Amino acid sequence: MWCCASAKGDNQVEVMDTTEPAPEVQAPIQTDPKVLAKGKLDQLDGITFKSRTTEMTSSGISNANAYAAVLKEYPQMTVKLMGYASEPLPSHEHNKQLSRDRCRAAREYLEGQQCRNQMGICGEGKVSSKADEVRLELCDEDQVQSLEATAEEEDIAFSRKEEEEKRKQRAEEAAAAAAAVQPEPPAPPAPQPQVTLGFKDSSGALVKVQLLKRPLGVTVDIDKMPLIIKSFKPDSHAQECGVAIGMNLVEVQGQDISKKEYKEAWDILSAEVSNLPMKD
Repeated sequence: MWCCASAKGDNQVEVMDTTEPAPEVQAPIQTDPKVLAKGKLDQLDGITFKSRTTEMTSSGISNANAYAAVLKEYPQMTVKLMGYASEPLPSHEHNKQLSRDRCRAAREYLEGQQCRNQMGICGEGKVSSKADEVRLELCDEDQVQSLEATAEEEDIAFSRKEEEEKRKQRAEEAAAAAAAVQPEPPAPPAPQPQVTLGFKDSSGALVKVQLLKRPLGVTVDIDKMPLIIKSFKPDSHAQECGVAIGMNLVEVQGQDISKKEYKEAWDILSAEVSNLPMKD
């Protein structure tokens, strides 16, 4: 405080008080750490990933480091990792699975940066306003446990559905492959050997008989032409096929033997008959 005087008439002096007010002292501002942490997290960009993968981009790594700095500043805060996958994957479940896996990749990276915060994950899947990224938000401790339980249930349901889809696909592929394979036609049966003999009966008519087995079971005069059937042996195959006693053998497989010598005619007959299977 200080004063001064000013002259006035009649030798009077006026005293003026020029005391200045003392400056006001402001109390320190108290701010909730959650508010500070939330403000810092909200200012950060998301952790971005390469298309259809859980591999962070270079800018995503930079953003993850920025998140790590905030988390280490507030280690008592619990956070929720929100994952997104904007790619047009086969189904919404595929997008959600990829976004959950991206959350896990981001959490693993943050833990590698010595972040000791409790972190829960939530795969949101495909959201039109979000990129292929993971963002961090504050949450309560009990919410972390709920998020983890939900993520595990969704993983199990997705795995079961994937296995069922693969089983159906394998069955369809097997059916298509089976339909595409044309069965080979069965091999034609081997021709059954047979010998055609031509006989002249008592009227002189030519009778052709097909023989399938040997021996023929007939007797003829040895060293005598023509070859006339004299008798049959028991169960004679020739007799079964229609040969009768008295018939004159004149052809073997279309070859005329009527004018040949006995031995030549008999050799021709024997050679052809030898190709037949034995009678049971």
